[in-house]
Amino acid sequence: MKKSLLLLFLFITTLGGSKVSFAERRVYPLLTQGQYFSVYAFPQMDCQQLLQKIHYDDFFPIRPFDSKEDSCRELVAKTLDAVYLEVSDTLGINVYSFKGSIKIFPDREMLNEEYLTMFREGFTERAFYFHEEAALYLSFEDLDVALLTHEMTHVIISNYFIVPPSPKLQEILSGYAEYHFRKRLNLLFLKGRN
Repeated sequence: MKKSLLLLFLFITTLGGSKVSFAERRVYPLLTQGQYFSVYAFPQMDCQQLLQKIHYDDFFPIRPFDSKEDSCRELVAKTLDAVYLEVSDTLGINVYSFKGSIKIFPDREMLNEEYLTMFREGFTERAFYFHEEAALYLSFEDLDVALLTHEMTHVIISNYFIVPPSPKLQEILSGYAEYHFRKRLNLLFLKGRN
C-alpha cells in the first residue's frame, strides 16, 4: 500500500513539475515538407510573402517564381533546405541527418502565447528553438532571412554538440552566421534585431 502511494505521489509530482505543458498548444496545418524541415504555418499565411521574406530568389536565381511551373510550397521547402545547408557550410558544421519542424505563428503575440503555454513563463522574442521537439518557432510578422539564419544556427549547434557551447558562444556563432548572410545578400542595413 505504501509503495503504491509513493509511486502515485512520484508520478503526480513528475507530471506536475514538468516544465513543458502540452495542453492548449496551437496546431497549425502542414505547409510543406523538405529534406530537413516539416513546416507548419497559420492558415492565413501568404506563401509568396514568406518566400520574399526569406529571399528565396537569392538561393535560386536561375529563374523567377512562376506559379504555373512551381509550387510555392515546394519552393519554401527547397529554400529552407538551402538556407540550412548554407548555414551549415558557413559554420563548418554539418548535421545531414537532422529532421525537425518549423512552426510559423502570425505575430510575436501569438508566439509568446505559445511559449507561455509550453513553459509557463513570459517571452518577448521573435523566435526560439526547442531542442526536445527539434522545433523552430517563428513569428511571421518579424521573419526575415537574418532572423532565420540566426535561429538555424541554434538548430545546428544544438544538434551537433553533445555538450552544447555556452549561450554566449552560441550567440556569437549565430551572430556570425547572420552577418555572413546579411553581407552575402547585401542586406547589412536590414532592420536590426529587437
